Amino acid sequence: MNELVLAKIEEAEECGKLLEEGRQFQLANGFVQWTAKYPTSGDVENDIKEGTGYVYKIDGKIAAYMCIRKGIEPYYVKIDGEWDSKEPYVVVHRMGLSDEFRGKGLTKDIFLAIEELSRKLGALSIRIDTHTPNKTMQHVLERCGFTYRGIVNYPQGTRLGYDKNI
Repeated sequence: MNELVLAKIEEAEECGKLLEEGRQFQLANGFVQWTAKYPTSGDVENDIKEGTGYVYKIDGKIAAYMCIRKGIEPYYVKIDGEWDSKEPYVVVHRMGLSDEFRGKGLTKDIFLAIEELSRKLGALSIRIDTHTPNKTMQHVLERCGFTYRGIVNYPQGTRLGYDKNI
C-alpha cells in the first residue's frame, strides 16, 4: 500500500538521513542544491511540528520525505516571469527520495498523491522550485505536468519556479 501521510516526530531522524541521501545524489550528479547546513534533521523536525512534514510510504516503509505547505510563499510573491497557478496553492519544499526507491518510477505516483492531498487542503494549484543544474527534478516536474514559469529569487540565489493547476 502506498500512502502520503504526515510524518511523525519519531521519523525525523530517518527523514533527515533520506535528505542526506538526496544531497549525496546531487553531488554525484555534479551539482549542489542542498548544502551541509540545509536541509537538516532540524528542518524536518520543524516541518513535523508545524504539520507540514510528509512521508510517502510504500508498504509502511518511508520512500520519500517532503514539506507541503498551504499558503503564501514569501519568495514566490515576486517572480521574474508569471505564475499561471490559481490561489490558494500549496508549496512543496525539501523533497527527497530514498536511495532504495530511486529509479523505480515513483515520482509520478508521489506527485499524484501530493495533488490529492492539495485538493483536500483546499488548494487549486501547486508551486515548486528547483536549482538550474537539477535537470533530474526539472525532468520529473515536466513529466508530472508542471510548467516552468520563471526565476524565483531567494537570498541564497535563484531557482526555477514551476506550477500546476489541479
